[in-house]
Amino acid sequence: MASYIKVNAAVWQLSGQLVTDKVNAVLEESNALSLPKTGWTLDFANVWAVDSAAVSLLLAWLRRGKAEQVPLQFINLPLNLITLVKLYGLEEVVRT
Repeated sequence: MASYIKVNAAVWQLSGQLVTDKVNAVLEESNALSLPKTGWTLDFANVWAVDSAAVSLLLAWLRRGKAEQVPLQFINLPLNLITLVKLYGLEEVVRT
């Protein structure tokens, strides 16, 4: 299985494609990782393709952070992902 997440302390560096046929694998990989209790940053700098499934992934991570009471921050979101977040009216939830 390909790795989509590189953990560097409290930063998860995502890479590759966050598209429909990859999102379940990314979610599985992330669910196997422990969240840092002091805060958690997801860095999208190395993500080169997204589709609407990536929005579902963001929401799943937000739910997990809330459930485990770990603050979450997204950085370096690709422009097309920001556009999808705005299209779905989720700017306040995702805080792009």
